[in-house]
Amino acid sequence: GRGSRMTPSSSSSSLFSVFLVLLCMLCDHPSYARVRPCTHRSRDGQYYDLSPLSSCSSYDGYISTNDLELNVCGVVTSCEQKDSSVCRRGKYNYGSVLDYTFEDLPAEEGKGVVLSYAPTASSSSCGSTITFLCDLYAVNQPRIKIISDDKISSPSSSSSCHLYLEISSIEACPREHDNNYNYNKNIHHLSSPSTPPQQQIKICPLYVYLVPHSHDDVGWLKTIDGYYESEVKNILDTVLQQLVANPERKFIYVEQAYFTRWWYDKNTTDLQRTQLRTVHSRGQFEFVLGGWTMPDEACTTYSAVADEYTLGHMFLSQTFGPSARPTKGWQIDPFGASSTTPTLGKLAGFDVQLIDRVSNKPTLEKEKLLQFRWQGSPSLGAKSELLGEIMGGDTNGYCDWFFRFDFNKDPVHWFDIDIYGKLFLDTALKRGEDYRSPHLLAQWGCDFQFQTAQPMFESMDKLVDWLQKRENETGVIVRYATLSDYWSSIYSFNNGTFYDDLPLNVGGDFFPLDDILWWTGYFTSRPVLKGIVREGEAVGRSLDLLYSFVSSFNSSFDNDTNLANNLMPLRVANADATHHDGVTGTSVPEVVDMFKNDILNGIEKGVPTGAAALSHLLAYQGDLTFATDAILSLKTGQTVNIVLFNSLAWPRVEYYMVPVNRLDLVLVDSTSQKPLPCQINDAPAPTWNNITSKYNLYFPVSLAALGYNTYTVSTSSSSSSPQCFYSPSVEWSSPTQDLIISNAMYNITFSHITGRLAHIANVLDGVQNGVDQDIRQYESEKEVSGAYAFGPKGSSMSLSSSSSSRPLTYISKGPLLSELHQTFECGSSFTSSYAKQVIKLYSSSTSSIPSSSPSFSYDDNDNSNNIHVPSAPVPDAEYAYNYVDVQYELGVLPAKTEIIASFQSDIKSGGTFYTDSNGYEIHKRKYDPTLKIQANYYPIVYTSFIADNTSQLSFLHERSHGGSSLLSGQMEMMLHRNPNQTDHFGPGLTDEDVAYPGLRIVYGKPGLERVLRQAHLFNFPLLSYTFGVNNSSSNDDDNDAGAGKYPGSRSAGSKTSSSSSFSGDLGVLLPPNIHLLTFSNYGQSAGQFLVRLTHIFSIDGVDANNPLTQPVLLDLSIVFTLAKPVSLQ
Repeated sequence: GRGSRMTPSSSSSSLFSVFLVLLCMLCDHPSYARVRPCTHRSRDGQYYDLSPLSSCSSYDGYISTNDLELNVCGVVTSCEQKDSSVCRRGKYNYGSVLDYTFEDLPAEEGKGVVLSYAPTASSSSCGSTITFLCDLYAVNQPRIKIISDDKISSPSSSSSCHLYLEISSIEACPREHDNNYNYNKNIHHLSSPSTPPQQQIKICPLYVYLVPHSHDDVGWLKTIDGYYESEVKNILDTVLQQLVANPERKFIYVEQAYFTRWWYDKNTTDLQRTQLRTVHSRGQFEFVLGGWTMPDEACTTYSAVADEYTLGHMFLSQTFGPSARPTKGWQIDPFGASSTTPTLGKLAGFDVQLIDRVSNKPTLEKEKLLQFRWQGSPSLGAKSELLGEIMGGDTNGYCDWFFRFDFNKDPVHWFDIDIYGKLFLDTALKRGEDYRSPHLLAQWGCDFQFQTAQPMFESMDKLVDWLQKRENETGVIVRYATLSDYWSSIYSFNNGTFYDDLPLNVGGDFFPLDDILWWTGYFTSRPVLKGIVREGEAVGRSLDLLYSFVSSFNSSFDNDTNLANNLMPLRVANADATHHDGVTGTSVPEVVDMFKNDILNGIEKGVPTGAAALSHLLAYQGDLTFATDAILSLKTGQTVNIVLFNSLAWPRVEYYMVPVNRLDLVLVDSTSQKPLPCQINDAPAPTWNNITSKYNLYFPVSLAALGYNTYTVSTSSSSSSPQCFYSPSVEWSSPTQDLIISNAMYNITFSHITGRLAHIANVLDGVQNGVDQDIRQYESEKEVSGAYAFGPKGSSMSLSSSSSSRPLTYISKGPLLSELHQTFECGSSFTSSYAKQVIKLYSSSTSSIPSSSPSFSYDDNDNSNNIHVPSAPVPDAEYAYNYVDVQYELGVLPAKTEIIASFQSDIKSGGTFYTDSNGYEIHKRKYDPTLKIQANYYPIVYTSFIADNTSQLSFLHERSHGGSSLLSGQMEMMLHRNPNQTDHFGPGLTDEDVAYPGLRIVYGKPGLERVLRQAHLFNFPLLSYTFGVNNSSSNDDDNDAGAGKYPGSRSAGSKTSSSSSFSGDLGVLLPPNIHLLTFSNYGQSAGQFLVRLTHIFSIDGVDANNPLTQPVLLDLSIVFTLAKPVSLQ
């Protein structure tokens, strides 16, 4: 798998394993006799040992197990009374302690151990008794060893105190943990060596939970169809057979993308479905995670993960009942772990989240930090907290146990059962040392395993039987289990206090991943795919909102199953792409194309449903189309209508762009029938972002929350018509002075020396900074950079490093916007350049921005219903011009080229920078100069920024990137990469696509209000349709192709709908800090809708003093005026 670049072939691996085991047997190494300590960790995180007190005087009484840790069940060959990683682990309340660990020591009656320690200066005598408490577990077979007195020197006395512990008999603990066990029974009084007592030691076992599983990638080296037909169907078919054959066997499964396909497969029999229900009901077959995929955690948005969880969980609930919804997370293969994961998991009903791929695992194992309380969001607190566990083991990770016990290739025989048994015991006892309780998860499986389940289970049955017959001898108890079996035992351990005693991780993530190489390349790999994924998410949400809202007040629309079914392909394609080899761009090219095409085809199939919803709202009888072809092909005398839908529950004012092929155009607001100002600029290139046009038409739009409005574009019929302003591009050649573009907020300066953006000033906030904006490139290090890993060969190089290589620049200036087209001299000339950018700054002229359509409003002073709705200091109209828009054309890149956008400012950020977590919350990052460049890269989904006490430079992203700040005041984002090689973790990466990633730059005083709202405007663009192409000189619509009729006004019920039906809204308005994430009737009963609301600020984040960070209490009967709720559940 991807866990190790050094994994040998499967055949040589198994032979090597057997050879190692044979060597161990020849050496007479009792690997199964490793002894585990009897310990407890206190609530304050310190380790305690009762044996050495501050003096040798007697100590009597019972000490609570919550206040101490005891290690008396082992010995060390040498220990000195000083700090040692071997024998000193903490402090007891009354002085220094020694903490002994004993291993590989079988028990013999009559033998004992002397624990020696020095008395304090104030006491030279040894007490007659010392109280020991063994509150967790000892282990069978402890061999006793004597520690000589000369290993510990007395600070003030020649004598030492000795404790003598003799084992006279061994009593096995109950096989199941007894919550009511009286720990007082484990207190032993020991006298001096001259009169060694005969005492019993209670021996408690190590419980090993053998959990069979198969990790089934939803596309990677094969397409989803390819994997299902060749592998997954066999897995589910044969595993089911083996579970039915033996009720002791168990299995867990994740990916509903495959399971639903198997369930509805015509080749799956009714008997198989009945059997599956049976083994599920009796706890043999358990669904864990239960999402459509096992999603990536770096490049996905939190909303996309929530949707794919919903898709899987809804199927399970409807098919097997509500109890089938998983309560255990299983994120074992994503390449790093996000803090959003526990938040979404807890909200989805999980109490545990298993992860695997994290950096520095050996340290976490040594310090017993593989289990922790994981609180994803400081704002949500305990509502986002669950138990996190990192899988232990070597670099094979979640495949660790399978690589040792691949019984498909090497089944168990009578002559090698002892070898396998001792290997299992040695592995279990070694792994068990890394955990805080006597419970060990043995995840037995790997990618697409159990395709022929019979030999796997039959061999493991033999091994389990061998292990169970030796339980009393080994102290290791092995059972088939599910995750629920494993965690129910852990939660009940130590009288149910295990969870409370774990360390707390608040808001922490596990990025980046260091596994041989730094896995930071996939944050950016395949940017075209990443852009399509984000587009599919935005379009899918808009279509779902439109359909569901119209359904809420139109039952006939709700009953049209074709309209609902049209949305399913895009819903599934979006869910598929969340897979950790989907949006990451780490699949083979055939599978990358599958993800892209499925989303684009899903959009094509879904847009008729959105068209039907808008037609209903517009009372229009005719066809609405999603493409821009009607505008591009507009002929003289024709008109075309553009209807725009705002999917956000906030009013929005912005500039909209459509590609056109002619200049004689007039634009009218269809509702007011008044002309709107408009500007036509030359297109940056004949083909830009896969659209071929000569020009781009810009005009201001204003839409209510969840509002729609219609605009008419026509050719001018006379010279007196208010045609759009045409601003041709003019080359900025041989400059002798700087170029400045500006609006009411920004003054942007371009250097006449470098030709690049060099200075930015926010005149409203009264701040300014030098900012050198550049496109730079890294050279890929040989066999380091690939689809997963990023490894540059040295520092980045500028594509315009001198005045002779300044970018070729054309500029357009008009009443609505200033626009620069820049081509960087890379390749052999400007004409062969693979790096271009377009920079736009929009006008803030109040005459060009119409007022937003009025809707209902909140009374901020009305507390009668205890509703708190903070006002937004930033007016909605400002969002049309409070950013600088940058769009890139990158490609075809030469081999071993990785392109970044670089911004070097004089902001005193000191190496601190900020990136978001799946678009949900913000993380503070710190550049580490001791690590390589690639080790300082982090994933960016929506937002990144740098700041000091006076100013902040923020970047908004419409697809995921990797980014970092390598210097104070600097920020860089990887935009495109073509390593043209493999990093040996999977498929190589050769990407010759031309990508068009975009950024929005927001600059001003420190704060997040503009940044977070603008990020949503950027990532949820207006949904656009065209309709009603006709001849403006003719009143006979029937003679014009595509024409429709308006039979009369049909309002959605909005208070703002005019006498026409060209505009309106869906009757929802939220405060500026609350985002309507979901409104959907998918999978719901008639009249029921799934609603998700999200607070976009963090309560203790960067902008903590902003009133918008505070909690908001909403009355949903006021928020939803049309789809008015009558009950909530």
